[in-house]
Amino acid sequence: MIKEQKQKSGHVVLIWLTILPVLYVLSLGPAIAISSKAWFPIPDKFIEAFYAPLIWLHDNTSLAGAFEAYAKLWGWHW
Repeated sequence: MIKEQKQKSGHVVLIWLTILPVLYVLSLGPAIAISSKAWFPIPDKFIEAFYAPLIWLHDNTSLAGAFEAYAKLWGWHW
């Protein structure tokens, strides 16, 4: 019984470790949309700090095109 619980909780941790990075990357779009609205602007410095890993990936890997296409969908031009 205890072994099954440990195995089940291990699966849950693995699922969350997979989902959270995906949600982090996908959250860039809504953050862009929200920050562009005058009624609830998010300071650019906050976005730049929070998404610094994605900005680094954009600038230093071949993912630039994918990030730019996704950002453009949400109204932001890299």
